Amino acid sequence: MNKLFAFGCSFTDWNYQIHHSDAYNNVNEHNKIHKFTEQDHFIHKLSVELGLECINRGQGGASNAYILKTFYQSLPEFKKGDVILLQSTFGNRLTFHHRDTNEQMDLIGPMEEQGNPMINEKRYGSNFIKTINDYLVLYNHPDFTIDTMYEPYPMISEWCKMKGIHIVFWNLDDYNPLGKLVQSAPNGIGWCQWITQNELTIGDECGNGDGHLGLKGMDIMFEKFILIIKDVITRDLTNN
Repeated sequence: MNKLFAFGCSFTDWNYQIHHSDAYNNVNEHNKIHKFTEQDHFIHKLSVELGLECINRGQGGASNAYILKTFYQSLPEFKKGDVILLQSTFGNRLTFHHRDTNEQMDLIGPMEEQGNPMINEKRYGSNFIKTINDYLVLYNHPDFTIDTMYEPYPMISEWCKMKGIHIVFWNLDDYNPLGKLVQSAPNGIGWCQWITQNELTIGDECGNGDGHLGLKGMDIMFEKFILIIKDVITRDLTNN
């Protein structure tokens, strides 16, 4: 059986919505009381529609470096006829490594703002925290950071064609120097802005301010991406 592989951050990771399932109790139009399950996620719905096994390796909070690394680690598993969804995240999210503790962390802003009690001065040292905070706030260029994700896309695309694998690249950030190789949202830019503009978030459904996909958003994303994937498959088979 062929597989649908998905890589990305919390917009791909179905487990993210579990933490917010209580927000749907008695307030959403899908069900008076609804606990979010994997079957509700648009990527799982895509796998069912396509008759593929769903392998979702999205990770909430992941940086582009982490996403790309996870994709590379999965290369030996890909087979002819598989479908891959490779989602890039925002350019202000970076991966840092701490030599003394041999730990890795993905950060989107100053360490003390992460809400993680394990990220503290006692654990990593004041100099390390100051250095990372200064870089994140003063020196990181989000577009350049995303470029490290985008640069291998043409090569990845050609490799997939040779292997008979169908791949769809899509982005959350508005920055896209690759044109049609990356599937832009219907508004022509990043999917995150389009999701917000069209009131497809948990916050829109529940009023809690969460900007991730709500149940309605999952349905709409399924409708959009099933067409994108089928178009890519048709194009690939025609060209071969």
